[in-house]
Amino acid sequence: MAIAIFVSAAEIDICVPSFPDIKNLFNLSAFSVEMILSVNLIFHCIAAIFVGNLADKYGKRKIMNFGFLIFALGTLLCILSKNYPTLIIGRIIQGIGSSAPMVLAPLFIMDLYTNKQKQEKMMNILNGICTIAICTAPTIGSYATLVWNWQANFTILLAFTFVALFFNLFLPKSTINTQTSKVNFAEYKIIFSSKLPMMYILSCTIAIGLYYTFVGMAPIIYINALNVDLKHYGFYQGALTLAFGIFSIISPLITNILGKKTAFLASISLIFSFLASYAYIIINNVQNPLFITLSTLLLSIGAVIPVNILYIGSLSSIPNMQGRISAVLTVLKWVFSSIGIQIASYFYASNFISTGITMFVMEIISLSIGFYIFKLDKNFRQSLLASKSKN
Repeated sequence: MAIAIFVSAAEIDICVPSFPDIKNLFNLSAFSVEMILSVNLIFHCIAAIFVGNLADKYGKRKIMNFGFLIFALGTLLCILSKNYPTLIIGRIIQGIGSSAPMVLAPLFIMDLYTNKQKQEKMMNILNGICTIAICTAPTIGSYATLVWNWQANFTILLAFTFVALFFNLFLPKSTINTQTSKVNFAEYKIIFSSKLPMMYILSCTIAIGLYYTFVGMAPIIYINALNVDLKHYGFYQGALTLAFGIFSIISPLITNILGKKTAFLASISLIFSFLASYAYIIINNVQNPLFITLSTLLLSIGAVIPVNILYIGSLSSIPNMQGRISAVLTVLKWVFSSIGIQIASYFYASNFISTGITMFVMEIISLSIGFYIFKLDKNFRQSLLASKSKN
């Protein structure tokens, strides 16, 4: 499962460092080149709606493996593409295939562990693996593009895909529901009409989406606007997501030492520091890549614990709806990522301002919904305020 989530996460941005090369090769606008990422995410969202039902009918492991085969086909098409439309089609197919491991991996955790604290711990580890994949991918992609060409990114992905398929053979088989045959959109209506679950889902997915807005826009900004060479770009991008990945893995230990309340409040303090720093960047049109990276690092670390709490809260908010909620989380996560990327790229003016404003507004919205949850959900409020350090 770790390998599966690693590959499906790495595919998000391993090709992102090559965007400037693709932009020049096909003579694309910033908006068009960002579509290489956005169409992948959009069709990932569409496919995610159906993954839960298919997994119930045919089994999680089988659907995950089938998803990787589709992903491999799309990756091969990207490698062989000689023009922009073919590359876009390949990215669409990749998005469809990668939806299976993204949706199903959290469900394996929910199946294997019934204790909520254990679920949170394993979800932290899973998110850490996911983010480490995202952090190493730009570095791999940067050097692959530098040494070979932009197609090399997809060749590496194809190799990792077959490794993931091999390890997926050892995943446990799941219970199959032979009566499940099609997507029941009425079940999704239950989720969207439930106030508190939707608050959890929206706060969580907007918070994730604003970070991926940065991931998607970073290569155009750093390389084209801030004049960072490809060799060093991977380190800027990698430092952010590596911090998130490492902190995701060790956050259960930190929470145990400090207590859930203190750890949560410390995280919120980092997020407010991020907002203050970004306000300074936007107002003063700061174009220093190191300062922008350090400011975003506050978000990378500060978002870990709140996002994991919101994620688990979302999955457990409606009984017997985990598969559907996981699909909704996946869909909205990439929808908000795509919206953020396209807004930032549409208003892009060879500086960081459009991306900074987009991320700032998204974080304010996510925080506002989060505070509303704190006010609305008595159980969440009591569990957070009553928690203490174990030392």
